Amino acid sequence: MKLLIVTNGFPPSATGGVEVYSQDLALSLLNKEVEVSVLARETNIKLKDYQLLVEKLNDIKIYKIINDFKELKNFEQFYINHEINKIYESIIEDIHPDVVLFNHLIGLSVSLPLITKQNKIPYFVMLHDYWPLCQRVNLINSKNKICPGPKAGGNCFDCLTNNSINITKFSDISFLLIKKLIPYYLRQKIKEILGLRSSFYPTLPSNKYTLIKRFDNFYNSIINARAIFVPSLFVKNIYVRNGYPDGQIKVLPLGIREINHNKTHIKEVANEIRFGFIGTLIPIKGVDIVIKAFKKLPYTNIKLYIFGRDDVNINYTNYLYDLCKGDERIILKGKFHPDERDLIYSYIDYLIIPSISGESFSLVAREALIRNIPVIASDIGALSEVILPGKNGFLFQPGNINSLYKILSKIILSPSYKFNNVDSFSKIYTFDEHTDLLLQYIKE
Repeated sequence: MKLLIVTNGFPPSATGGVEVYSQDLALSLLNKEVEVSVLARETNIKLKDYQLLVEKLNDIKIYKIINDFKELKNFEQFYINHEINKIYESIIEDIHPDVVLFNHLIGLSVSLPLITKQNKIPYFVMLHDYWPLCQRVNLINSKNKICPGPKAGGNCFDCLTNNSINITKFSDISFLLIKKLIPYYLRQKIKEILGLRSSFYPTLPSNKYTLIKRFDNFYNSIINARAIFVPSLFVKNIYVRNGYPDGQIKVLPLGIREINHNKTHIKEVANEIRFGFIGTLIPIKGVDIVIKAFKKLPYTNIKLYIFGRDDVNINYTNYLYDLCKGDERIILKGKFHPDERDLIYSYIDYLIIPSISGESFSLVAREALIRNIPVIASDIGALSEVILPGKNGFLFQPGNINSLYKILSKIILSPSYKFNNVDSFSKIYTFDEHTDLLLQYIKE
């Protein structure tokens, strides 16, 4: 079987969750005698947009389309790109895939699935987040409140424009608007390019029908898939509440890489309790909540390690560094390569996931549990599907510093309180098991 994976990025230049998953999946499928190709959006500010690069990883052919929105002219171009459509058609003609799996379309074009259908090729769609529903990706509105989605009470037009119909161009407003209109994934590149090429300013959505059109384009591309995969019941319920067909959506939990026990960090102080955060330093991840709760603790035998990218939201990163000043128990370790995960987790006795928006799955929760590390998580999104309070961790009220502080205190003051075999309370798939299940669905 020839299978084409379409994704928003691919290592080594892109190392976010979906991008790393795409690489892991491609390699896993290759081991199962599937002939795999990959199409990914690529960023390179020095090259022209729509330049096509072709690379090889083992026996996997990887097509990379440069798209940094260097000539972004209108709102629709964020999600419909006719140049990328043409390139995709040529790639389809080149490799003749038997099936296409769409992992993510951000930075590509919503039209690609329907082009696949026109070529009479069956396709499947993996919904890792809420990009088809939300221009801001995470269903957090401009007031930093959780949004139910466009068909469940959300107001996309007001969120993106504050109902300022007369403001139509980036040139009329501050770059602060980029925070509202452009996802974290693309924001820095857009700012760089708009600064370099001031002649190109994309228009804002002119009215609510522009955003209805966006929703309809995604909806029509996705529901024509043979099946729609989501990583959790939480994500499925959000899409169903926003009009997607219940029966077509299958919950397919993601898989976890195997553990390398040779990559470990030796605990320096035997009685020390080490808490940790792993993830990108952005507001919706709630890193400030952890720091504020931790700083209230008066104990000296504790540490807080913070791992993750700190270059996505510089203002927020600077705020976090300011919060940490004067407390040597808090160590910001910065970003790390995915292959260093085993080493990173060896620094941690308890993982904290303080998200203020609904996590769609949380690989880090499962990566911790499979290493017998309990998880302290916000009671929001899919986290409650894997964390069983008192069994493999604790849940606290999202955004509530005191709620988290009480749990941390309980752990510190009760040294006899032990979690045992925390990986046994929730089913955690290996990546191999995940791939087998995916292939089973595809072959049905």
